[in-house]
Amino acid sequence: HRSEGLLAWLPRRLAKPVTDWLDALPDERLPQLRAQGCTVELSDAIDTALASLRMAHPEVTELFRQDLLRLLAVFVSLSQNTRLRLRLERIDNDACRKWHQDWTALRLLCTYRGSGTQWVVPQDSEEALRTPDQDHPRQRQLQRGDVALLKGRGQDPHSPRPSVVHRSPRHFQTQASRLLLVMEPA
Repeated sequence: HRSEGLLAWLPRRLAKPVTDWLDALPDERLPQLRAQGCTVELSDAIDTALASLRMAHPEVTELFRQDLLRLLAVFVSLSQNTRLRLRLERIDNDACRKWHQDWTALRLLCTYRGSGTQWVVPQDSEEALRTPDQDHPRQRQLQRGDVALLKGRGQDPHSPRPSVVHRSPRHFQTQASRLLLVMEPA
């Protein structure tokens, strides 16, 4: 894994059957989920969110489920938290389009469909935050399937701890709905 301004970054390719399946799903059929709890509760929530899709596409749905569960296990281990918040959400607007820092200590991001999250290296953070609506000349972007761990500011707005400045790609630039996985300590 690499860091390049992120706490950790794992470039990876999703299984082609999963990407083909997600690309073929109409936006309104993309799985969505918001849950909080321990690993068992989140695993059950994932199963519930995928239940209607499993009937028509059992094998590829299981591949997708296994990937979500692997990332859940990795995040539990790395964060050393037993209770997490998990979101799997379709993004079809300009939510989070401004450069910002998260108000959580640690966050895992993975884009399953669409364009990945954009970020800047620490030395460019202040500049990006001063112009939150503008592209940055040295911005970087995660690719679909990449896993990123982002250090946030935590709950203290005056915290001096460094955090990752990032944003979602602008929807008008991509015109495609994204499917984003977000995990953080509860």
